[in-house]
Amino acid sequence: MQEKVCLQVENISKSFPGVKVFSGFDFDLREGEIHCICGENGAGKTTLIKILSGAYAPDEGVIYFEGKKLDRLNPHLAIALGIQTIYQEHTLFPLLSVAENLFVGREEGGLFVDKQKMREKAREIFKDLNADIDPDTIVQYLGSGKKKIVEIARGLIQESKVMILDEPTASLGEEEIDNLFKVLRKLKQKGVSIIYISHRLEEVFKIADRVTVIRDGAKINTYEIEDVTEEKIIKDMIGRDISTFYKGGDELLREHSIEEELVFEARNLSGNGVKNASLYVRKGELLGIAGMVGSGRTELAELLFGVKPADSGEIRINGKKASIASPKEAILNGMCFITEDRQGSGLFLELPVVDNLVMANYTNTKSELVSPREDAQKAKEYVEKLNIVTPTIYQKVVFLSGGNQQKVILGKWFLTDGQIFIFDEPTVGIDVGAKEEIYKLMISLLREGKSIIMISSDMMELIAMSDRINVMRDGEIVAELKRDDFSEENILKYSIGVY
Repeated sequence: MQEKVCLQVENISKSFPGVKVFSGFDFDLREGEIHCICGENGAGKTTLIKILSGAYAPDEGVIYFEGKKLDRLNPHLAIALGIQTIYQEHTLFPLLSVAENLFVGREEGGLFVDKQKMREKAREIFKDLNADIDPDTIVQYLGSGKKKIVEIARGLIQESKVMILDEPTASLGEEEIDNLFKVLRKLKQKGVSIIYISHRLEEVFKIADRVTVIRDGAKINTYEIEDVTEEKIIKDMIGRDISTFYKGGDELLREHSIEEELVFEARNLSGNGVKNASLYVRKGELLGIAGMVGSGRTELAELLFGVKPADSGEIRINGKKASIASPKEAILNGMCFITEDRQGSGLFLELPVVDNLVMANYTNTKSELVSPREDAQKAKEYVEKLNIVTPTIYQKVVFLSGGNQQKVILGKWFLTDGQIFIFDEPTVGIDVGAKEEIYKLMISLLREGKSIIMISSDMMELIAMSDRINVMRDGEIVAELKRDDFSEENILKYSIGVY
């Protein structure tokens, strides 16, 4: 018997100025299934989400919901129909309680809000989801995993029939991911249909009933999960074979040479939740930073780059003590910081590509005057060098795909001619093909004699790319691993404190 389809799109097309994103795209979602979507950055995943959530109107094509053709779809109507979108970045009110977040706009009791009733309903939902979350907790004190479950619970309050999750595990630890998967399976049992977008193929095989691969705005294939392999999905995503992906990065990395010269050193650095951290990086070396979510890795990077002030300790660059009390001073000392949150702190989305590319280098410019012609020349050089797909250097960055936005961030820092690069989760939310490009760019930096500090939650990435690995736990660096000691087991045991 044919399974019931709750959401269907036929022959969808969508264009933006100078870029055709979708062309003749078809997709269907069955009732009570988890349907994963895979594709490279720029394949059209984000645009698909925005079409299904009503944020974008397709230029051509038809959308059906529960068998009925929708003449129009906007965010308000999508929510009213029961289509809930949960984005990678949290969309909660941090200073409100969990219960208040669940019932925003749907408060119980009318004019006189019945907070007790809201708490009781919240407890029922979390009990049903087997989620240990107190409705009275202020949201800012929750971890990322529990925040994601709160967003899902909010969808249940709104009686959602379809939930779209965009990279839901990007900043979660293993235990949080396991808890999230349990919640998603519960939703499936209730008949909720889930569109799950992820670049982590191991997750796809744990959670999916079906998987659709898209490339260049077109559907390549849809598979029942038992009928497909990881290798087949990768081949569909990038249009070519990739074997031993991380091993390939490792072999390339071994070709660069490391000099004994210490380029960067932090001694007994404390502050911003970091305790007495000491580390060093040599010329041409990649130092990996491992640890569980919340171990203090990003907080350490913020101290190193002057985003947050250090309470004690010192930083030495090229053997000399350096004052890094602000990002400006870090840049002047040849440092670059590629943050995890490209849209929140990496880019000016409403400005064009050219302005984003040259912005950081203004710190190194002594003249108070700018030259639009020189800026344009530099921007064109890096657009070509990094293969940034954009119709013009004057295109607003907001209209670029996620992968091309990431390349703009890299170009911005490459243009400063820095010597010390801090990469915080450089491939988070990036597909397999784009990861390969990022790795090659990082390797080219090492071959030029630059030094890299790389924070990553992907243990295989750390093992493949690093020359040494420092492991953090509870704000402290608890271990240093040399290449002979690299293994997932070793990284994990130091990360969780089991020796």
